[in-house]
Amino acid sequence: MLLCYALLIYGGSSGPAPEVVVSLEIPDYFLHAAEYAILGFLCSRFLLHLTLRADVLFLVLLPVILCALYGFSDEIHQSFVPERDASISDALADVAGAAFGALTYRFVLLSRARARAAAEDEP
Repeated sequence: MLLCYALLIYGGSSGPAPEVVVSLEIPDYFLHAAEYAILGFLCSRFLLHLTLRADVLFLVLLPVILCALYGFSDEIHQSFVPERDASISDALADVAGAAFGALTYRFVLLSRARARAAAEDEP
């Protein structure tokens, strides 16, 4: 699922933005942030299931680094595609979105652990 989503992002950057997006006049950096928030969330979830390590540096910092590298490679890819412009604001939005997604997954994970602990404490 993570790989499919990453390929969708990369493939989607090979052409112009869809007409629906253009007509809504949504800023490109906002779309980048939303895409990479999902990617950061999925990456964090994948890393937890792969390694069972739940510390914040592993579940937040590593997905952000991986998504940042992927985002920069996508921006380089866009610079070679006609009608697409690479942008530092888009790359920064990629990193911010990935951080938001990874932190959201970390928050969901902690909320579940607290609820589980509260349920076990009740008689």
